[in-house]
Formats: sequence, structure tokens, C-alpha cells
Amino acid sequence: MKIILMRHGRTKGNTEKRYVGTTEESLLPEEISSAEQLWMYPICEEAHISENAGSENVGSENTGSENVGSENTGSVNVESENTEREKKCGVNEYNGHAMNVNGACGNRVFRAWALYREMMKSTRKKVYVSPMLRCVETAKMIFPGIPYTTVEQMRECDFGDFEYKNYLELSEDPRYQAWIDSNGTLPFPNGESVPEFKKRCQKAFEKCMNQAFTQRADMVTFVVHGGTIMSVMEKYAIPKKEYYQWQVGNLEGFAGEIEQTTSGIYQIQGIQKIVKSKEELSEQA
Repeated sequence: MKIILMRHGRTKGNTEKRYVGTTEESLLPEEISSAEQLWMYPICEEAHISENAGSENVGSENTGSENVGSENTGSVNVESENTEREKKCGVNEYNGHAMNVNGACGNRVFRAWALYREMMKSTRKKVYVSPMLRCVETAKMIFPGIPYTTVEQMRECDFGDFEYKNYLELSEDPRYQAWIDSNGTLPFPNGESVPEFKKRCQKAFEKCMNQAFTQRADMVTFVVHGGTIMSVMEKYAIPKKEYYQWQVGNLEGFAGEIEQTTSGIYQIQGIQKIVKSKEELSEQA
């Protein structure tokens, strides 16, 4: 089964480098109004990952509410839109992970368009989304017209007293310095601890995957938070890497193949990093 884990788009708090956890925040206006530019972002290129480097009712479906089953499918003329974009951009090959392009747009691979095409090719797709506004808006922006299921337990970490503050605002707080000195292992004051957060996300991920496998899905996509992605990848990705080594930027993430072993353990392999440019890939490899 193919799998994509995508982080939500930018918010004001992200640009100000704040700890945005429980705060409800919409995407930046320019992030929404410039959705067309998503089609120009490169999608997946093979990541250079070091060898030293894891039927249930999961959540509410499609609306972001607690009512399961009401669909938000939108209205999209897929074939005509596909054709126009292909003519404009000179698409000559699509291999399931990246779309090779020449012509007017140059030699590129596209992010959002390739993801959308991959989703539309799938007849048994599942999309799981954090209920936070920034994730719901991102899912609707990147995958217009595709139903999704919100999963409460895939929310971002509760940063407690550090919530919506940045390094400068916390620099005089001894609790913050203690947290830094612990390499992020201490619990957030009046918030979650990292182990608690990881366990919550991993449990929710397994519920989603149990559902996807039971329903014989051929592709599953998660539109969630940076911390959620790190929690999932640390436990299920092969080869193994540490939690903080799986950090991604906004509208970035990972694509790969997920399988369930005979012992019931999920493994994500063939991992490709979704980046915005070749330069970013080189910097992070």
C-alpha cells in the first residue's frame, strides 16, 4: 500500500517560529490565495537516507465534525483539469511518485499535482486529517474534492505553558532552559510529555492503518503536523532514525510503501522525502 505523510501549510505562528500546538490557526492568506503555485513545487525525489538513520471507527469523516459519514466531496472536473495542466506543463511521464516535466515549465517534478493525480488514480484511497484548522484547510487545498476522515488523536502536541511562544519569549524562563538542556525529553510544563505525545499519535496511526487494510485501500494519505509525522516515522520507518531526524517543513513530508508483517507490525519502506526544491533535498540529505 502506498502512503503519504504531509505536514500542513504555513500559519502566522510558523513564520514567527512559535510552538503552535493546541492553538487554532488558519493558513496564511497568501498560502491559500496562491494555491495554484502548489502545482509548481517539486514532489518526491529519492531521499538519501543513511543506514544508521515504524474495521475501526477512527474519527469523524469529511466535515471536521463529530458526525461520521457525511462526505465533503466538492466538485472537480478531473479529466478536463488534468488535460489542461498537462498541455500547459508538457507532462511526458508519471511514475507514481514524481511527474517528469519538460517544455514550458522546465525540467521539473511537481508536488501537489503529482500527489493529486496519484490520489485520483487510486480507486480505494483513504485520507486521514488532524482536526486542527490548518490541517483541514491544507487537505482541502491540496486534494480538492477528495473525502477525508478527521482523527482527533493526531492533533499536534500540547506545549502547555510554552504554547504559542517562541525562543525569544521563552529565553528567560528557567523551565524552558531546563527543557532545552534535556534535549526535549522533559514534559512541557502543564502540557504533554514527548513520550505521551508519541504514544498517542502512534496508537491513532495504527487504528487508521487497521481500517485502511481492512477496507483494502491501495493508498493512504495523512495531512497532519510535524510532530505527528516524526512520531510515526520514528516507530515505523525503515531504516530507523531518531525522532528529531524526521523533521519536515510546511507542505513537506514523506512518501513510501507500508506493509504489515506476519507479526502484525507496520513498516514504511522505500521512503522518499517530499521537498519544495532540489536545493532543499541536497541540504537535508
